[in-house]
Amino acid sequence: MTRNDHEFTVLTQNAYFGANLESVLAAKTPLALIEAVAQAWARVQATSIPERAAKIAEVIAAARPDLVGLQEVVQWFHGPLEQMSLEYDFLELILAALRANGVIYTAVAVHNDLDQLAPLTADGTMIRLVDRHAVLLRIKPASSLQPFRVQTGSFSTLFPVAGLGLAGVPRSWIAADVHLDGRVFRFIESHIESYDAGVQLAQARELIAGPGNVGCPAIMAGDFNSNGNQDPAVLDCTPTYPTLVGAGFEDVWPAVNPGDPGNTGVQAADLRNPESILDRRIDLILARGGVTPLSAELVGVSPAARTASGLWPSDHAGVLATLSIR
Repeated sequence: MTRNDHEFTVLTQNAYFGANLESVLAAKTPLALIEAVAQAWARVQATSIPERAAKIAEVIAAARPDLVGLQEVVQWFHGPLEQMSLEYDFLELILAALRANGVIYTAVAVHNDLDQLAPLTADGTMIRLVDRHAVLLRIKPASSLQPFRVQTGSFSTLFPVAGLGLAGVPRSWIAADVHLDGRVFRFIESHIESYDAGVQLAQARELIAGPGNVGCPAIMAGDFNSNGNQDPAVLDCTPTYPTLVGAGFEDVWPAVNPGDPGNTGVQAADLRNPESILDRRIDLILARGGVTPLSAELVGVSPAARTASGLWPSDHAGVLATLSIR
């Protein structure tokens, strides 16, 4: 199919912190918190963010999507409280690797969610995590894709974490209205709650009533933590997915890949499982109002996508879709 002026490509990819945080969030005592943070930090180092950023950038550079939604492009800081240094900036590493691959992307918006200090040792060494998500735009000659009116917003319903003294784990969305050859659509990117199905559903409803409530075509992309295959035998079979579809958002994947489960999550926490173990489809691209899905594929799922040391680039596959605005 020859691409016309009304077609564009979208990629969503959860990049993965480098460790799961369940034990950190569940810690009830200072000692348990230090132990959990130390284990998580060791896992972050072992899952090499620089290596994985380079591989994620390779995937993006090969596909050259017009818009990219990234989740968990974290910043990790380490050291004594007054002398902390930035150890990893996932987003900047990806952008630099993209430039090295000969393609240029710029951040339309970057939004911080959880920004948390935690003790690594009893003598005052700390870890700081800044969870971020972002929308990137490919810069290319004579591009007809022009974002404007960029907005961000935080969800009002949050998952509480008493052990860290948080009223709730911050979650948010990014939205940009986009000109395309005389047409306008809204692109919405988000990463909604995974630990509580009720909180997750409330956040999805906020998306529908907030940035998703627009008169022009709308596209949502991100990690929704709700299995689009709705298999009750598999984790993450929550009411969020049917609620989004019930609000009129078409799921792009089954529209163009009927019968293909298209699983996107999740690999082992250490990213070293030799065979892919993806068993649920939680990374979604959804569209409503004059958007025609043309194709969709998974990226970062073949053994060739792994790093030289054998790491999967993320615990999630990415989803790449070609869409057309009518």
